[in-house]
Amino acid sequence: MPIKSPPPGDLPEAPTSREVSIHHAYNMAVRYAEESGTDEDTSETILAYLIADLAHLADLEQVDFAEVIERAQHYYRRDFEMEHDEVKGVPKW
Repeated sequence: MPIKSPPPGDLPEAPTSREVSIHHAYNMAVRYAEESGTDEDTSETILAYLIADLAHLADLEQVDFAEVIERAQHYYRRDFEMEHDEVKGVPKW
């Protein structure tokens, strides 16, 4: 499996919100790759196909996908600020 995140398993005791997010996203990406047949592709390709498919779902549900992406960026950046009330790294997105 080309996904580079830590393999699914038990979360550490008292995990950070970022660790929980990575754990859930990893499990979702692995399952998506297996079910969609992209499990032999690179992690970048798997994530791109997943995001494209989420855009199709947004169309079906009549949801503004650009707004969803903007909100997701906000949540992502906020995760860096929420750990013990101090910034834990620099967001890449």
